[in-house]
Amino acid sequence: MKVRNVSNSVVYVADKTIEPGKTAELSKEEMAMSGVKALIESGELEIVEEKTEEKKREKKAQKKKSEP
Repeated sequence: MKVRNVSNSVVYVADKTIEPGKTAELSKEEMAMSGVKALIESGELEIVEEKTEEKKREKKAQKKKSEP
């Protein structure tokens, strides 16, 4: 899963370095780490949705709106 560092500090996850404003791909194991969870909850890291998933959700929402 991709995450973006939205803080002003460098974030270290396992062997990865995520600079401010940059994104990184994290494994399920890394996402399960308590430190990663805490950074997401505090807003320092944010989960980046894949564009294809985002587009699918938009299409679904539009389809529901157009249905009677």
